[in-house]
Amino acid sequence: MRIVSVLFALIMFTGCASEQESLQGTWSTNFDTEETITADAWGDNTIEQWNAADNTVIVRVPDDAEWSPGTFSKIIYTDPVESSFYYCTAAFGKESLDAALNEAVSVDDSDPDNSGCGDFAWTKMTLK
Repeated sequence: MRIVSVLFALIMFTGCASEQESLQGTWSTNFDTEETITADAWGDNTIEQWNAADNTVIVRVPDDAEWSPGTFSKIIYTDPVESSFYYCTAAFGKESLDAALNEAVSVDDSDPDNSGCGDFAWTKMTLK
């Protein structure tokens, strides 16, 4: 039983790493901007936690940012398809990682080009 648990944990960890790696790169957005995702950063924000099982990333906004400095945000993203994916900043301006992580959010990715991220469309990322 212990071997099965260890194998399951290794498979889950490997899956998370490959999904994180699949999102790493420089992307063009549907808002005519460019964003870079690395193992440690999503744009200018530091990645504090990445949960590939539920497509959620918690980021920390830099202390010198113009908007919401030093706060945490929850990003929910779709699985990549043909070199693109969508994301929604579902919670932002939270004072702690736990507050962002535990923020109850309602998102709908059924029509991300038009709606489902609050009152807005999702951000579409296309690999450059």
